[in-house]
Order: sequence, then structure tokens, then C-alpha cells
Amino acid sequence: MMALRTSLSRAWWRTTAFRLTAIVAALFTIISLAGLTAVYWQISSVVTRKLAKNVFDEARHIESLNRQQLADHLRFRLSEAGRTHDSWLYALTAGDQKLIVAGNLGKWPSELDVRGQARVFRYTARDGRENLAVGASVNLKDGRQLLVAQHAGILRGLGQSIIWWLLIGAALVLASSVIIGLGLSQFVLARIRAMMQTSQAIMTGDLSQRLQLAGTHDELDDLAMNLNEMLARIEQLMAGFREVSDNIAHDLKTPLNRLRNKAEDALSHEQSEEAYKKSLTEILDEADQLIRVFNSLLQVARLEAGAVDKNKTEFDLSQLVQDLVEFYEPVAEESGAKIEYHGESHLLFKGNRQLVGQALTNLIENALKYGGARSTNSDMIEPAEIDVSVSRTESGVRLSVGDRGPGIAVEDRDHALRRFGRLDQSRSLPGTGLGLSLVGAVARLHDGQIELASNEPGILVYLDLPT
Repeated sequence: MMALRTSLSRAWWRTTAFRLTAIVAALFTIISLAGLTAVYWQISSVVTRKLAKNVFDEARHIESLNRQQLADHLRFRLSEAGRTHDSWLYALTAGDQKLIVAGNLGKWPSELDVRGQARVFRYTARDGRENLAVGASVNLKDGRQLLVAQHAGILRGLGQSIIWWLLIGAALVLASSVIIGLGLSQFVLARIRAMMQTSQAIMTGDLSQRLQLAGTHDELDDLAMNLNEMLARIEQLMAGFREVSDNIAHDLKTPLNRLRNKAEDALSHEQSEEAYKKSLTEILDEADQLIRVFNSLLQVARLEAGAVDKNKTEFDLSQLVQDLVEFYEPVAEESGAKIEYHGESHLLFKGNRQLVGQALTNLIENALKYGGARSTNSDMIEPAEIDVSVSRTESGVRLSVGDRGPGIAVEDRDHALRRFGRLDQSRSLPGTGLGLSLVGAVARLHDGQIELASNEPGILVYLDLPT
């Protein structure tokens, strides 16, 4: 309970939703940075190539001029330098790069030591600010060197714009991620709080509680649906457990009382040796019946837990059914009942032969015990008429045992398949109430199922086993 209370009061910034939002925001920022950087390099590369082409065109033009034409051209370009955005930069040396005799650059850039290649370099403008330019060196015919460059302030402006927009974008992403993360966290926390409050109610013993669905059809709704199905199953199992406990108390109380009464009667009265032997025999019979009940209960439990030998072998199922019908024919004749077999021959099935045989034995014994029809003129029970058959289906094989008795009402059939699921009209007859439960366990062990249907009149039990 302490852990649950701590979870309910957890800070929103420690929630999974907020952390996921923060991670997504960080990834988005990194991707945005990488994308803007790629855009910057692409644009700067295009601008640099364009400026480099202009520089080489200017250099080729200058190489074709004589000394006077060069002086006039430089004078014209330098006079325009302060009035245009594509200002040209020049540095004329007398052969030594350290001695600049003309131009509007005060220092030869070290990036342009190699002739014939355009380079981006930094220079200090007249106003003292650092700028960028793209330039190349030209060897004149008279042996002098000329630096030809074009102002590339657009590159600096582009870089500053990228950084500015990146900062703005990061701030927006951060702010929006906090807002979205807070909203998601509160939304998710509200749903989780409701789930945990419901779970606390369930922990107190109220298994009828169910988790509320938000109707968003998201993962939390899927989780709530699965948990609700699990709770329904647990509630059903607990109800079955209580019912089994009640049935055990009811069905075992009677033989235990008879056992005690017989022992008490034998002790309280002087009897002959034969009478004592008869009382002891009756006590042993009652004890054997109790042992059979517990053995059946243990066997059903072991089958449902899968704690049995699952080694499956192929055998002739139709021959097994015929053998059991022939075995029970004398028993049926003694009580005036009739048992018949209808089915295919040489029907092979791979499974646990002993368990399948025991399941069919339980069905036949149930039919012999409860399958007699009540006479219309009296309360006498007429002898049972039992039909046993086996046939092949699309998915496997089907065993069926039908009788002409009173049958089982539709609303009572689920109850009849449970442990100790005896109906009121059968409680006066001997039995454990575990026969159909054991058959169902055998069916589930073979990935099959048991089904009860009306035989009009009587009950028809189907045992479907896949191959």
C-alpha cells in the first residue's frame, strides 16, 4: 500500500510521459541542428562557388590588361567599393606579399599563399569589423602579384541567421515540450491514478471492480481491457472456489456423518460378531467412497495442472470405444438398461489412451446412473437407453454419449461441468460430482473441449478431440 501511495503522489516531471516528451524534444533539437547545419553548408557552398567564379572571371580579365589599363580598372573598382554590396577587394604587391603598394586590403591573407585556387578568408574592414571574402592571387606580366577578392558578407549573415533561428527553434521546442509533456503527464497520471485506486479497491477484496476505459483505444485502454478480462477470470475462479468449497462441505458431510453414526452405533450397542463385521464393512465402504472422492479430486487437479504423463501414442479409438461398450453391456443388462454403439471402424487417434478411456468410462457410468427416464404414470425410474458413438470431424474426432433421461437444463450445464457440480435432483444418488469435470480436464489436456446438448429427451455429451 505504501508503494501505491508513493506512486500516486509522484511528481509530473518524473513520469514516463514527460521523460518521453523530453527525449523526443532533444532528438528533434539534434535533428534540427543537423538539418540547419546541412542547409548552411549547402548554401554557403553554392555562394562560395558563385563568388569564386566571379573572382576567376575578374582575374582573367585583369591578366589581359596592360599596365595603364590595370591602373584605370583598379581605380574604378576601388571607387565603387563603398557603394555596392558586391564590393571588390584588391591588394597589389611589388613581388613581395608583405609589401602592398596599392589596393584596399591592408594585409595579404595567409589563406592565399597558393596561386590558382580560390579561398575564403577573413579580413578587417576599414570600420574595424571582421568580414569574409572569397579571393585568388594573380601573377601579372611584369612580375607583380595581385589579390582579387569579392566581399562575402552573405556567408557571415547566413551563419548568424542559422544560429539565431536555431536558438529560437530550440527555445520554442523546449517551451512546447515542457507544455506538452506537462499536459501528457497530467492526462496519463489521471488515468493511472484511477487505475491504481481501482486496484486498491480490488486488493481489499472487491473483485467486482473494473478498470474504466477512456475510449481512446490506446495502449492504456488495451491494458485496462486485458486486466478487466483477467479480473473477470479471477472473480470466476474465486466464485468457483467458493462453490467447490460449499459443495465439498455439502457432499462430504453426508458420508462423514454416516461413517460417524455407524461407528457410534457399533460402539453404543452390544452386537454379535456378525453384526460387528457388517458395521465395519459398511464403515469401510463409506471410507472407500471418501477415498474415491479425494482421488478423483486429486486427479482432476493434476490434469488441469498438466502434472500427468503427456506421452501420446497412436491407437484405434473406435476399438477402444467398442471394448468399453462391450465391458458395460453386462452391467447395463443387470439394471435393465440398454447400451449401443454406432460409429466408424479403424479410426486412429494420437493421444493418451488411458485418460481418453477413463473419460469415456465416466460418461458411460454417468449415463447408466442418471440416464433413466421417469415413468409418466409413477415416480419410477425406467432403465436407461444409452447411445455411444465415435466419428471423424474436420478438425479431429468426436466421441458422444447420449441418454433418454431427464437431461440437464441449459442454465445448469455450466454448473454441471464444474467440480462437485451436482444438480439438486441427483444429490440423492451416489456419486462424487467430479465425473464431467474430469472429462473436461482430459479434453483440455488434448486441446479439445466438452459440450452438453439436448438429446430430446435426455442429455448428449460431446467430447471433441483435435488430431
